[in-house]
Amino acid sequence: MSSPTKEVREGNKGGGAFSGVVAPLVLRHDDKQWQTTFLGEKKRSWFECSDWKRFVDDNNMAEGDDCIFERESSISLALYPCTTCKSPRPPPPQPSAPLEKKKIDAGIGPSTDF
Repeated sequence: MSSPTKEVREGNKGGGAFSGVVAPLVLRHDDKQWQTTFLGEKKRSWFECSDWKRFVDDNNMAEGDDCIFERESSISLALYPCTTCKSPRPPPPQPSAPLEKKKIDAGIGPSTDF
């Protein structure tokens, strides 16, 4: 089985919302952290991450899983539970109860104009 993709889909923001952004990030949750760099281009964005496999393993991700990051402030991201979707992607299910959010602090480097 291959690792889940590092590509970032920009959701409702539309293509190019993060064009030109290069931001070093340290994702932290509890006692774990992962070094990464966010790279944004006009047509796609992704994480360059020497710790990608460890991130995938630590979060029990599998191919086809989505992991949604949402910037809550200039120094934090929220990690939502991973769910498996098939392509083409159906609309996300409407939960009957709010999704549990895991707060992840991100140490953001100098290029942080998201």
